[in-house]
Amino acid sequence: MSTKKTPLPDDQVPGESKLLRRCYEESRHTVPELAELTGLSTATIHIAMQGFRYRQGEVRRAVPHPDTLARLASALRISPGQLREVNRTDVLDMLTEASEDQLTVAEHKARAVGYDALERQVLAVFSTDELREEIARREP
Repeated sequence: MSTKKTPLPDDQVPGESKLLRRCYEESRHTVPELAELTGLSTATIHIAMQGFRYRQGEVRRAVPHPDTLARLASALRISPGQLREVNRTDVLDMLTEASEDQLTVAEHKARAVGYDALERQVLAVFSTDELREEIARREP
């Protein structure tokens, strides 16, 4: 776990925040990557992992919102059992939905990579002059 000091005593940091932070540190993700994967802001991710936020100049305990926790748990591959250990069974159904959404995004990315590879193979068959002629033929 991180040796970084928090403005809250360790016993006041929410268990789910500790879990998120530990799984994040074990992952190979950066916070910006998690933001892209989850659709959450980097600030929201930091608050969820730290378990506190500043309000009106004071440190306040911040328990991650169920939706935030579900998205991060899915991206960090946190198991339902781990969520049960920190008493967050309220997000288990949402975790399943988030995993399905993330799979759809992964499938779209895989298709895009496949289409790109196919396009390169098709274009490699033609010479530059043939491609220019085809473009000129198609222009109105």
